Amino acid sequence: MEKDNLELFLTLSDEEKTIENIHLEYQTEEQGYCARTLEDALINTNRSIYGLTTFPTEDDIENLVSKKTDFTLELLQKNYIMPSYMVKGLCWLNFATICN
Repeated sequence: MEKDNLELFLTLSDEEKTIENIHLEYQTEEQGYCARTLEDALINTNRSIYGLTTFPTEDDIENLVSKKTDFTLELLQKNYIMPSYMVKGLCWLNFATICN
């Protein structure tokens, strides 16, 4: 994808990201960092839980998510802040006519 197309894509409004029963959300910059994975995004938006003061490094991610099952179970036990792209997607699903 060309850079101009990517920049245009990143500026789409919520309405422009929705076509009929399809809505697109994607990771965007939060707290000065754009995550590449779900785990990366969760760690970034919950830095204080992990004792991080800056965005997570590759080593941070690898060490914190070395056991995916343990990481997933922690999600159920801690009061996590969800990354904004997840909140937006779940809110759309909550109000989408496809779910009614």
